[in-house]
Amino acid sequence: PSIRPPIADASGVEDVAITFDLSAHETDVQSDAAHLTWTMAVLAGEDLLANYDTRAGGDDLLRLTPKPNVFGTVSLEFTLTDGNGATATQTASATWQPMPDAPKVSAPRPADDMVDVPTSVALSWSASDPDPNDKLQFTVVFSEARKWWRVAGSDPPQTVIAHDTEAPSVLLTDLAEQEEYFWQVTVIDATGLTATGPVWSFSTATDESPPRVLRKVIVAGVTHAEATIQWRSNELTTGVVQVSSS
Repeated sequence: PSIRPPIADASGVEDVAITFDLSAHETDVQSDAAHLTWTMAVLAGEDLLANYDTRAGGDDLLRLTPKPNVFGTVSLEFTLTDGNGATATQTASATWQPMPDAPKVSAPRPADDMVDVPTSVALSWSASDPDPNDKLQFTVVFSEARKWWRVAGSDPPQTVIAHDTEAPSVLLTDLAEQEEYFWQVTVIDATGLTATGPVWSFSTATDESPPRVLRKVIVAGVTHAEATIQWRSNELTTGVVQVSSS
């Protein structure tokens, strides 16, 4: 038998199988197509594959399925065998090109449905992207509406409290006591792919005690025009600095 025309190299994108249709590449003057069989061996790059066919069926198709999120080239050897046991071989390759992967957002803090959260709280989360060195930005929406996203087709009031920020946290202050709040994070990577996390919620506690200053106030960098004033408190707070002259 002979393999004519030659089998062309194939290419595709990651996560998508590549199939070789070999029916148009078989010629044998002594055997008809029903007595010709195709087999395939992987010469290099087998670690890229989740599974693959080694022997074609009556449709003369051989399929290679890559592992998730991998790309690269697999070297192959195709063998055509006729009814008399004679063979013809040819090498070819299958190449998977990389594709951008969407980022993910998870691990909210405060945890979802957490109660007794202070009325001043830093919302934070974790984000990841399968593509290395991808720059991530976040948009955060916030609502006090109890039925936010709970009712299909609802359009409750919501506030964008952060837009295209690179910091995975947002500080909220002066929230109402004993109130339930809802929030959601959308992450976008450098290629424009986005992922929106689930709706998370938390409930605030009754703020029964005032904040305390934990260390002595430090004043530094004093000039005729400015000064730096630093202090630390026992909880997230907003502060007012009053300055007077004598």
